[in-house]
Amino acid sequence: MELFYSHASPYARTCRVMLREKGLLDRIEETEVNPLENPPHLFALNPLGKIPCLILDDKQNLFDSTVINDYLNTIGEGDDLYAAHQRDWQVKKWQALSHGMLDVAVQLRIEKTKPEAQQSALWMNRNRDALMRSVRQLETDMPKMPCEPCFLGLHIACALGYLDFRHAEIAWRSAAPKLSEWFAEVRHRPSLMATEPR
Repeated sequence: MELFYSHASPYARTCRVMLREKGLLDRIEETEVNPLENPPHLFALNPLGKIPCLILDDKQNLFDSTVINDYLNTIGEGDDLYAAHQRDWQVKKWQALSHGMLDVAVQLRIEKTKPEAQQSALWMNRNRDALMRSVRQLETDMPKMPCEPCFLGLHIACALGYLDFRHAEIAWRSAAPKLSEWFAEVRHRPSLMATEPR
């Protein structure tokens, strides 16, 4: 199998973390692509032209990260990293919050790459405010989150890592000391260290 990804994509990172957590590195080749270069082979696989995209052994393909991660969790080794998600609607909600943080952070990144005269201060401020509200919510809810290793924690770590990578001006740690302490520890997990964005 083959996974198309970009080092900078937080969505692709969640898949690269999952395939490491599930012991699939020997079964899935990772191929870096730049969607902005409009690669025809990516468009042939995903009409949206987005990554990640996974080619299966039978030449069928899967996208987006949510679908791919569900698949990797199913075929991989070890514990079911979605077990907590299946039995708890609050965990599903936190997963949606974490995924939404990626969406907002990527939107903010796109806005910041525009020429300054074309940037929308309104949307940049809205996105930053949404990210800080989300961080504060995670800080409040942390004591109620699953303690056992699961995909929720890995996904939250990817979201926080992307904030550090692309939006260092957002001082989220000062608003979330418990979350910051947790992230300082979990970021050293091998799957996260091996996939740090660059």
